[in-house]
Amino acid sequence: MFRPFLVVGLMACSSAPPEVPALATGWVDVDGAGLHDELTAARGNARIVNFWATWCGPCLRELPVLTAYDDAHDNVDVSYVSIDHPSVRSRGESVLTDHGLGGRRVLHLGEPDPTATLVQNIEGWNNSIPVTLIISPAGQTMATYTYAVDTSILDAAIARVTP
Repeated sequence: MFRPFLVVGLMACSSAPPEVPALATGWVDVDGAGLHDELTAARGNARIVNFWATWCGPCLRELPVLTAYDDAHDNVDVSYVSIDHPSVRSRGESVLTDHGLGGRRVLHLGEPDPTATLVQNIEGWNNSIPVTLIISPAGQTMATYTYAVDTSILDAAIARVTP
């Protein structure tokens, strides 16, 4: 379960909306804290965060579904989180290129133990992949799918978290 910290302070009033940090594209190395921030930070759009690996057949079959969804929906940010060991990162990069995913946002969970990072950050994770999270623009995980998703699942989940 995610347990956000309560921070109490005074904020100045402003007529301008708060600036939402842009999501980086390409490969981004993250640790447990970075993953926690990725999963809980408020963003302007709903997010789909997918955990995959090069050795996972269902993950590789799911990638085209996710990228097609990503291409078709400007109001949704999709992040792909590789849990491959850092020593095979180049294999992950070639898999993404082979699947037409070049230039996508790919987070890489590195050492010491990617699965420990997942266990600490994903409520209901059942120690298998693929795992896909639907995150609201406010940074709340609204759904966790521990199996390969399809377009109808994504449409229904995103409809529940977007105004």
